Amino acid sequence: MDASITQLPVQLRDALDAQGGAPLYLRDDQTQKEYVLFERHIVAPVDDDYLRRLLAEADEDIARGDVAPFDAEEIMREGRRLFAERQARLNK
Repeated sequence: MDASITQLPVQLRDALDAQGGAPLYLRDDQTQKEYVLFERHIVAPVDDDYLRRLLAEADEDIARGDVAPFDAEEIMREGRRLFAERQARLNK
């Protein structure tokens, strides 16, 4: 087993299951440090080259005038829709 991987205690597994795929937030009462536990495949690693490509694409979009006003409500609606779809897939 990889040294960075440890066994998941039953209590944490049950708490993760109760989250339905959402991250589990934890606090160590002794140190007051906070942690987030989530499935590895959910968050893809991001590297500098990937970010540079995205920023270059954004610059090109702006130069072409291909922009839209920031609409936080629309972004939240879309996020909720995607989350609901994901939950439906997980609950099948």
